[in-house]
Amino acid sequence: MSPKKECNLPSYDEKSNPYKGLKIYEAADAGRFYGRDGVKTALLEKIKSQKLTIVLGGSGTGKSSLLSAGVLPEMHDYEVLFMCPQQQPMEAMMQIRH
Repeated sequence: MSPKKECNLPSYDEKSNPYKGLKIYEAADAGRFYGRDGVKTALLEKIKSQKLTIVLGGSGTGKSSLLSAGVLPEMHDYEVLFMCPQQQPMEAMMQIRH
């Protein structure tokens, strides 16, 4: 490709772009969140078959996005407590419940 030629690329539209970079996908992004269907399905099966499910993983691996945009939109008939790590996790969980 010659540097003098112009590329006719579509303009960038942040609202229609499915990639958020390092930003967390939220429930409103469920329609744009894809590529993790196997993990999402397995996690939903675990959640629905046991009383407590904890999702652990390294920083930046997509845990919050998986839960917010993948799992939570499917949890219509369940009580969901969503919290991030804290100094006192049990106290934080009790505050969420009340």
